Amino acid sequence: MCEGLKHMHSFDPPYAHNDVKPGNVLITRRKGQAPVATLMDFRSARPARKQIRSHSEVLQLQEWAAEHCSAPYRAPELWLCP
Repeated sequence: MCEGLKHMHSFDPPYAHNDVKPGNVLITRRKGQAPVATLMDFRSARPARKQIRSHSEVLQLQEWAAEHCSAPYRAPELWLCP
């Protein structure tokens, strides 16, 4: 697991990165050791649990995701929120 993800899930409440993509993962290779993946660019990180109480909040979440999450890597639930 990426080092950044380990720490994000230990928060209370846990956080979601929301823009995990190859460009946001730094791979460090050291001679004789396994590669280490480090997650970067936390500008789109938010609490992982979100309660939606109205259609207006659905639209706000979809708009936020369109602005802050890379489309090819966006979670399916952020494209069309129920």
